[in-house]
Order: sequence, then C-alpha cells, then structure tokens
Amino acid sequence: MTTAYAFAPLSSMTRPEDRFRYRPWREVQERFTRAESIAHEDGGSPVRLDELLDQSTSKLYEPAQINYAAALIISMQLGVVDRLSKLLPKPDWVVGCSLGDMARTVCAGACTFETALPVAMFSLRAVGRAERIGGTVVVMSAPRRPFSAEDLAWMESRDLTVSRLSPRMLNVAGLAESIEALKDKAQKHR
Repeated sequence: MTTAYAFAPLSSMTRPEDRFRYRPWREVQERFTRAESIAHEDGGSPVRLDELLDQSTSKLYEPAQINYAAALIISMQLGVVDRLSKLLPKPDWVVGCSLGDMARTVCAGACTFETALPVAMFSLRAVGRAERIGGTVVVMSAPRRPFSAEDLAWMESRDLTVSRLSPRMLNVAGLAESIEALKDKAQKHR
C-alpha cells in the first residue's frame, strides 16, 4: 500500500466544518500552542489560533490577519500529520499546493516547523496592507461550448493563471481586478 499526504492551500479553511473537524485533537492543539509562541517571538502580536477558528470565514481571511490564518492552517495540517504518524507508516509521497507547500516541506523533513512558519507568515504580512488581494474561481462553459484558444488568450492577457480541469472547466487564479473582469465576462456569456 502506498501512502500519500496532500496539503491544501490557504483557501482550504473556508468552510467552518473543515476548520472544526480537527480542532479537538491534542496534536493540533499542541501545534497551535507552538505556532502562537513562534508568531509572538517573530515580532507578531499575541494571537490565539483556537479563537481564530471561531471567526467567520470573511473575518478569518481579512488581509489584516491573513498571516495568522496561514499559521492556523499550517499548524492544523501538521497536527493532523502528527496524529497520522502514530497510526500509519511514513508517507511515500507528500505534495502541497501553495501554502500547503510549507506543511509539505516540514512533513518531508526539509525544514523545521520553527523555520517554515515565520517564512509563511512573513510572506503574507505585506498582504495585510493590501486593500484587495485576489482569489481563485472555477469557471464552466456551456455544455456544447468548450473553452477556446481565444478564451484562454483573453485570460492570459489579464494575468490570470489557468488550470484546465476539463475542456469545459477551468480553475482560474489572479488579482482581484482580473478576477472581477472574468466574472463580468462569464456573466455576459452565461
């Protein structure tokens, strides 16, 4: 049997049930405590990650505290790994997407939690000063109209990053203005 761990991006905690699922685990709480200490030592204001879980999704992902959301997510992911390491063999593969790369790197033993967490938080501090960031959306075309080369060229001209999930479904990421332009175009084309 092959074991693989896949670590999700920053957007992985948008649904409250995903945030609460692993909250009671001792290993997750231990990671929260360590992350709070690391964040405070790194010059951040005191934070209680467990309290962040209780906030609405929109509050959790506000630019002013997005770096703490990152700490929360990485801590939760690695707390789950701590629990699974007691139950399963060491994974054969570890993969991560975006912020999930930090947890993957720690899980693979390439760096410590104490090194990775400040890097992730630092990289998102500048976001806290931004009024708007961007996002990721899934876009589907009409049943008989797959996305054309012109559609993809239009998205590229707007600096949108496109992952083609199928001929009719795209995962698109970009800055807020570009995402809004895409939403407007999608609405016009239904």
